[in-house]
Amino acid sequence: DVKTIFWSLMIMVAAMGCTMAQSHVSPYRIGRHDLWAAPASLLLAGGGWWAQSRVPGFNTAQLSALDAQEVPGFETFNIGEWQPQVAQVSDVALLVACAGPLALFAGREERQDFWRIGLMGAETALVTYGLTNLTKGIVRRTRPYAYGMEAPLSELVDGEARLSFFSGHTSFSAAACFFGAKVFSDYHHDSKLRPVIWAVAAAVPAGVGYLRVRAGKHFLTDVLAGYAVGAAVGYLVPQLHRNKVAKNVSMAPTFWRGGSGVAVNWVF
Repeated sequence: DVKTIFWSLMIMVAAMGCTMAQSHVSPYRIGRHDLWAAPASLLLAGGGWWAQSRVPGFNTAQLSALDAQEVPGFETFNIGEWQPQVAQVSDVALLVACAGPLALFAGREERQDFWRIGLMGAETALVTYGLTNLTKGIVRRTRPYAYGMEAPLSELVDGEARLSFFSGHTSFSAAACFFGAKVFSDYHHDSKLRPVIWAVAAAVPAGVGYLRVRAGKHFLTDVLAGYAVGAAVGYLVPQLHRNKVAKNVSMAPTFWRGGSGVAVNWVF
């Protein structure tokens, strides 16, 4: 976790030093707001790490006192569930989801905007990390598997057993997928792939959330909340960096009566 925050910081520093060298018109801008937004997201991530790291584990007496009646009836279907193999599959799915946005750099314009996109990606990751772990550290909701005896005692008494709300796997995968879909859409307004990209972006974190519930790691509301938070962050960070000039002005070559020129379309 500390390494994640460190490398995100390095990306931010490099991005803020290099983005001004871009010469083409980008759909995104790095502005003065990033001078406070980037450190603020880093501070939020640090606060989240601190909050969740201070959650104590259960002792045997506390485990014995856990009452499944405290869980809402519609969420009791996976009480006591312990499926480590399914959890491992969800780990792989999370890695695939987070690596997905790297495919953006197959495009020429996206490669030219590497540092802009990198900065936005770092902010997205840090904000998602901070919100997720800060909430976990404050709420301290018991995971479904802690209500049963199938999980090893070492897992039951670990502080991780009290970090159910909300699902980090779901929030991170949703943030990554929605970030990638949003950035792709902003660079390729007319692409026929946009509906497919958005469908995949919506489906992948839903699948990750399903695996987390099946594994006994989270309740249904944990993954729903994680999905909502991650999707919102992944969409809003690029949206807040939109270049208003690039969004409102479009240019295209034109030919008329044997001459040529450039047509400018300004939407206001």
